[in-house]
Amino acid sequence: MRKVITGLLVGFSWLLLFFSFHLITEFVLVPWDTAVVRPEVGTWQRSLNDFFEVAPGSLLLGSLAVLLSVWLSRPLWSQGVAALLRLTITNVLLALLLCFGVVAAFMLVNWLNPYPPVRYDPTYYGYHRSILPFLVSCCLVAVWLRWHLVQRSRLLA
Repeated sequence: MRKVITGLLVGFSWLLLFFSFHLITEFVLVPWDTAVVRPEVGTWQRSLNDFFEVAPGSLLLGSLAVLLSVWLSRPLWSQGVAALLRLTITNVLLALLLCFGVVAAFMLVNWLNPYPPVRYDPTYYGYHRSILPFLVSCCLVAVWLRWHLVQRSRLLA
């Protein structure tokens, strides 16, 4: 019974991880989602925005993160309930830290680059506002991957 519940928790943590990456993709890689004016068709900004705005681009990073976690955690599956609970906690922590870290990074960007005192500014939106949240996300994912690799090397050694 404990293995079944732990398996469900691990599955839930992967689902939470997937939706966190999906949310981060929308916030960071689709800056013109609600903008009135978008870049010209054919520019790299418009192409990147349009790719990550709809599937398969919007689902790509979440799917890759979950598949990578599943593949890297294969040695943990035979290690018992405690190892799987550590995996679950790590996945949930990453999902929460991604959400809060990206929101904090966007708050800092908004503080450093406030909206101008005009009715609408078409140059306000763009990837220049996504650099800091993207870097925060990359750092958090790097720490998470390092944890996975350390756990994997301990088990395989």
